[in-house]
Amino acid sequence: MAKLEDLLIDESAIDQEALATALAGVVGIGVDGAPHPLAGWTDLTERGKVIATLLALRAAVLLKKREAAGVTPSQVVTMAGVAAGTAKRVLREVVDLRIAVQDPSGNYAVSNPALSSAIAQMKQGGARRGR
Repeated sequence: MAKLEDLLIDESAIDQEALATALAGVVGIGVDGAPHPLAGWTDLTERGKVIATLLALRAAVLLKKREAAGVTPSQVVTMAGVAAGTAKRVLREVVDLRIAVQDPSGNYAVSNPALSSAIAQMKQGGARRGR
């Protein structure tokens, strides 16, 4: 018989291995905590690039290269190399899907509980067709 304690989960826990596997070959993290596209970056759609950027920033926090994972839409434009309209649209979509959260300052970040969903979205909606 299950105990109530068996239902407890650590909401702050992150599957670091899944995050590393998803980003491997797609994006690296510089010593300054900034994401840097790798060879697999070109296989991503614009949507995939935005999500990969948010995931890379979460990884940078875990690596203690950044204090916070949150970024503004204009920072996403610069980091992901996508158009401003695209970045804003995708950021709204990932918030609606509860993959990311937007704080009162307007910064966006992938939440810990949504990490696996964000990875799935990056892979599913991120890969260019025909590759």
